[in-house]
Amino acid sequence: MLDLGNKQIVYITRDIERACGLPIDTHGYYIISNLSDFAKEISKGHENVLLIDEKEQPDTWKLLKNEKVIDFINNLDNPHIVVFKNTPQIERICEEHNWNLLNPSAELSNNVEEKLSGFEWLGDLQKHLPQTEIKLCKDIIFEDKPFILQFNRAHTGSGTTLIESEEQLKKIQEKFPERDVRISDYIEGPMFTSNNIVTNNTTLVGNISYQITGLEPFTDQSFSTIGN
Repeated sequence: MLDLGNKQIVYITRDIERACGLPIDTHGYYIISNLSDFAKEISKGHENVLLIDEKEQPDTWKLLKNEKVIDFINNLDNPHIVVFKNTPQIERICEEHNWNLLNPSAELSNNVEEKLSGFEWLGDLQKHLPQTEIKLCKDIIFEDKPFILQFNRAHTGSGTTLIESEEQLKKIQEKFPERDVRISDYIEGPMFTSNNIVTNNTTLVGNISYQITGLEPFTDQSFSTIGN
């Protein structure tokens, strides 16, 4: 059994699967999530798991405002909060209750994750990416080869489009002529995920996994990620 020592880590998430990377029986590890058949089954006999039974499953920030959740966290000696994706709203709630939120700030996360600011944030490291530019949508010219077009904010591939014709490009330009977009060379092949952690002292590199992308009938978007 793993042991987190005197640190009490509380993972609050809408979907309990996201909190299962660490064994549930890890000493000092707590999970707060929504009730489901799967959550009920895997948490059976574990008092460190709190499942909230609501008609409509609340998002993470709503879970954090639930009275049962507040009592559960406040009864711990030294709780450290972890969420799947930090937001300014989650930061405010944690600050109101004087809870220590371990996630990077929402501002930093958005700056890195969003397509345009994330590219600019890389600085000199941009050279390791496929050829990439940021342009106004109306200024893009189709040069008889496919390329990737991305809007700044999107989730699991919904803002990513493979442009294969001038007609396809023009339809997007008519809708969003003044919007900045990121365009990149198209690299054909399988997609992989690697989850890594960067700290002040070191970088922890996780194993790669095959990224299941654009698989019908689960999605009709070719770049939507549906699992690993």
